[in-house]
Amino acid sequence: MAALCQEHAYSGKRSGEQLLARLRSAPAGATDPTKCAAVAEAVLAMVALLKTFDATLKSLAKTVTATLGEHPDGKTFTSLPRSGQINAAQIIAEGRLPTVADARAWTG
Repeated sequence: MAALCQEHAYSGKRSGEQLLARLRSAPAGATDPTKCAAVAEAVLAMVALLKTFDATLKSLAKTVTATLGEHPDGKTFTSLPRSGQINAAQIIAEGRLPTVADARAWTG
C-alpha cells in the first residue's frame, strides 16, 4: 500500500493501514444484475449526451469565431486583455460595449 501511495503522490495524511480499513469498511456496491444493467445504460446515455453537447459547443465556438472576424469592431474587442475570441463575441452580442470608445473607457 505504501508503494501505491508513493506512486500516486499521496499526501500521507492517513497511513496505509487506515486507508485499507476505510476501503474494507465501505458499503458493498450493487450486485443485482438488473440494477447494474440499468445503471450502466443510464451512464452510457449520459455519456452520449455529453459527447453531443461537446460536439455542439465546438461547432458553435467555430461559428462564433468565424463570425467575429466579420464584425467591424471584432479586432478591437479581441485585442482586449484576456478577452479571447469567445469572450469578445459575447461582449459584442450582449451589447455591453457598443462602441470602441466604451471599450477604451472600460479597459482604462
